[in-house]
Amino acid sequence: MDRQERVAGGIFVFVLMLFTAVPFNDQIQGFALATGASEGVIAFALVFPVFYIGLIFTILAFTGYEAIRSIS
Repeated sequence: MDRQERVAGGIFVFVLMLFTAVPFNDQIQGFALATGASEGVIAFALVFPVFYIGLIFTILAFTGYEAIRSIS
């Protein structure tokens, strides 16, 4: 895979993850608020937004790195 495909793929994944951040968060928070939710689900719901946004920025960082490498 050449660098242009990596950059395009990274941008595509970043945009998809950005669009799905709110629905995923809403669903996980709903699972945590449901009656009988386990402590593991509640703990995951607490760290999910930070984890997901961190993952988005990691993908964006790798995409930016590939974009800068392809320019030079």
